Amino acid sequence: MEQKIIADVYRLGLLIHFFTVEEVIHWVDHYIEKNDVKDIPFAFFDLSLTKDRGRAIELLSQISHGYKGALSIQILLGLVYHNWNDANAKSIINEVHQLASLMNTDLLLSGTLMALVDQYEEALKGYGNPRICEHVRKEYEREAIEEIKDVLAHYETDAMLWVNAEDSMR
Repeated sequence: MEQKIIADVYRLGLLIHFFTVEEVIHWVDHYIEKNDVKDIPFAFFDLSLTKDRGRAIELLSQISHGYKGALSIQILLGLVYHNWNDANAKSIINEVHQLASLMNTDLLLSGTLMALVDQYEEALKGYGNPRICEHVRKEYEREAIEEIKDVLAHYETDAMLWVNAEDSMR
């Protein structure tokens, strides 16, 4: 997989707190070890030494500069789905919301995700009905979560590109 795409996936992942700086450093250190020093852009070395999330995002932006494709978003959506855990659904839905707000390549998908997140938020409130039973509200919430998962499931194959790239680094 092209380094610009990998850098963009990590950049977006850091922005939504899906990845940690340590995971990014692990990737960049491995890249530095496997490639000829004279062929490695300086930003990789700087990234390898940073511990600051903001600086890492800035350096990843430099590395991915010029990449305008949707694949990095699709990979990250697939990874979010692949790592789905109902116990932390609220934080995952927050990641989806943040990712949708960052999209500029697929406005239809962004709008769909935003609408689904809004629907989830309304379900948590019982769609504005203060008298709604808790079990009915939970059912609304479950249905909204399933709709989000159904959309994310379409990107699971994109996540496999990432998993395969990660495996090839080992």
